[in-house]
Amino acid sequence: GYSLLSSTVKIEELVTRARELQFPAIALTDENVLYGVMPFYEACQAHGIKPIIGMMATIMDEHDHTDQLVLLAKNNDGYRQLVHIATAIQMNDGKGISLLDFSHHTSELIGMTSGVYGRVEQHLLNGEIEQAEAIVQ
Repeated sequence: GYSLLSSTVKIEELVTRARELQFPAIALTDENVLYGVMPFYEACQAHGIKPIIGMMATIMDEHDHTDQLVLLAKNNDGYRQLVHIATAIQMNDGKGISLLDFSHHTSELIGMTSGVYGRVEQHLLNGEIEQAEAIVQ
């Protein structure tokens, strides 16, 4: 994920390299915010690359257990959903968005789990298929 304050990646360098490699599109995922969207979008437009706007979001279940999900906007409505999610997270002191609130703002998003340390993956690694499916649903 990208973070305006902690990333070592410079947006212009990233987009320039993507153009050199002839990437048709590239994604940027801020961590619980969308601070990098405008400079990223403008750099992509300047280099003829399709920007994919995303965010690594912290989702909280009813027991305040958290998980990170990578979310990518499919379109402008998806971008608006990301804005809602980022706002909800910041209104909760950056701790995350409730699973219930999150579930109402996902129709135009692509979601990916955060890897082997996520709750879904841990259940799958332990052979707990039903528990993993319950989290995804």
